[in-house]
Amino acid sequence: DKLLASTNISFDVSIFEFFMTLLNGAKLYLYNEPNINDIFKYCKTIIKEKITFLYIPPNILEDVYSILSTYSNIPINKMLLGVEPIKSSTIKKYYTLNPEMKIINAYGPTEATSAVSAVNITSDMLEMDYLPVGDVSTVATKIEICGDEIILKGDSVFNGYLGNHIGGYFNDEGTNCYKTGDIGYVEEGLLYCKGRKDNQIKYKGYRIELGDIENNLLKINGVREAVVIAKYNDVQIVKSIKAFITLEKEVELVEIKKQLKEYLPEYMVPKTIIVLEKIPVNKNGKYDRKKLQELW
Repeated sequence: DKLLASTNISFDVSIFEFFMTLLNGAKLYLYNEPNINDIFKYCKTIIKEKITFLYIPPNILEDVYSILSTYSNIPINKMLLGVEPIKSSTIKKYYTLNPEMKIINAYGPTEATSAVSAVNITSDMLEMDYLPVGDVSTVATKIEICGDEIILKGDSVFNGYLGNHIGGYFNDEGTNCYKTGDIGYVEEGLLYCKGRKDNQIKYKGYRIELGDIENNLLKINGVREAVVIAKYNDVQIVKSIKAFITLEKEVELVEIKKQLKEYLPEYMVPKTIIVLEKIPVNKNGKYDRKKLQELW
């Protein structure tokens, strides 16, 4: 294998890119750009250098596919995904590039030393509402669900923040533990992540998980990406919900709302949906919700 290392060294995925590659005797190709701004150049590097394995940030998956699909004999046979929710339809497209490709969806916060679980996405999984992010039979990290929150325990978990900031860290009989703040569940040995507890709001008397709205927006044909945020008034009460989306093809907003109402109750349907050419991301490739608040 030849792996393309393209993430910033401050991002925990770089641990996977560097050490998994070198410790397994594979070749490591260092991408010579500080970030992936030029998608065409990025794809050309994949083809020219015959890259077989790589991590692609979720926010550029569609753009990368649209360029790679113009080539024949795509060298990629393995991909690592994660960080943000990904549409099943997007993953299906990559299987058309190489039906034998292994696409691995992973999960794990920086506080547990990068990914703690991973699963090879199979065709039957692509019909599910949520894609699994791994299994619970990992060696270094024990994965538990407390209430609806994912808890990690074991050797890979950090031992607290610099400056004694407590955060989600705690110690249980000599074992490092971390409350991730991620909402999840385990089914048939597979771990599923539904979103963040800090994205849970109370609106019109109802408790709403903003990630649920995002995942249902992604079910709609034509919607590529979706981020939902809440607007608070001066006394920190949610007064409205807004969705920011990007599109794969032209879709009327009226139609998007109509379809969304088939999946969600009325109070969960955002009154305002804004179409952007690109959703802003931070240096770690995650959606920048603070910038979206500024766009409000």
